[in-house]
Amino acid sequence: MGHGQCSSWRARLGCGIAAATIACAGPALAAASGATVQAHTYIPHLRAFARVQPVADANVRAGLDGRLEHLLVVPGSHVQAGQRIGMLGGIQVRARLTSDHAQLAAARSEEQSLSDALAIQRRRLAQHLSTRADVDRAIGNLAHARARRVDAQQHLDADRELAILRAPANGAVIAVHAQDGERIRAGQALMLIQPDAALWLMASVYDPRARAQLHVGMHGQFRPDDGSAAIAVRLVQLPPRLHADGGQPIAMVRDGKAAPATWTNGETGTVIMRGRAEKRLMVPTRALVLDRGHWWVLLETGQGARQQQVTPGDRVGDSTVIMRGLRAGQKVVVDHVYRRFHNAIAQHYQIRD
Repeated sequence: MGHGQCSSWRARLGCGIAAATIACAGPALAAASGATVQAHTYIPHLRAFARVQPVADANVRAGLDGRLEHLLVVPGSHVQAGQRIGMLGGIQVRARLTSDHAQLAAARSEEQSLSDALAIQRRRLAQHLSTRADVDRAIGNLAHARARRVDAQQHLDADRELAILRAPANGAVIAVHAQDGERIRAGQALMLIQPDAALWLMASVYDPRARAQLHVGMHGQFRPDDGSAAIAVRLVQLPPRLHADGGQPIAMVRDGKAAPATWTNGETGTVIMRGRAEKRLMVPTRALVLDRGHWWVLLETGQGARQQQVTPGDRVGDSTVIMRGLRAGQKVVVDHVYRRFHNAIAQHYQIRD
């Protein structure tokens, strides 16, 4: 068989295949059905990877200059609010407490002396050897002495309390920054505690609609990666600064209206936030065609089917939200849509020699 005959044979074969394809598709295309584009109530959902982390950690700081005499906890210890976890001592602490005691003793002595002086003035007034003004003056002096005694007592009590390290909240000790016997200064951070009740959920949302949908008070669910029960959450903060990768940060806490649930620092999972209900155009998902990197539908018109590029959104059951490209009332092809979309194969495909 010559080259010309071979080419003619291939051409006839290609035409036969195309004709058979169209002929086989004919009955199915004739039976194709459509759907009318309509607006339905739609509740958007935003999904994001989320991690449980502390709102803020609590530093336990030294209240006085001195030495760390006793430290009763180690990293990992669980403490209760107000629990004694250490003791400050050393020459500086003892000197301060001694000074406080001396000032309190002096204030007490002064108060006692002025109290005796008042008693004397009252007896002298009864004997008409003193005046009412002298008594009133003695009363005022005693009141000032009593106030100085109270102030000295408060200073002593405050310094005693500062010498004792106590846990600021229920939580776990994360890190310890000082050891027994170490010299420390007032204000120095001695340990870090993670409060039990100061955890929240942080996530970054990358959906382009996020900024329009997210709002403080928005409700959702956190589904931990370990498969444990979902936890109801509520959005409490939308930081105004986006992350470097363009993500919108969101902060959530457990929803107080829901049953109590626990989570652990570092726990990860997926958060699903429910947006506001809105009206959106929807079409059956089967009506969508992916071609050349874009989504299309076939519109039924008086002149036949016409390709229409669309921008799909979320999938809701068997339907898909259409963000752009369609109007309510238009009719789209649903059945055999891919076959009809590519029904021009015989016109665009030619078997090469």
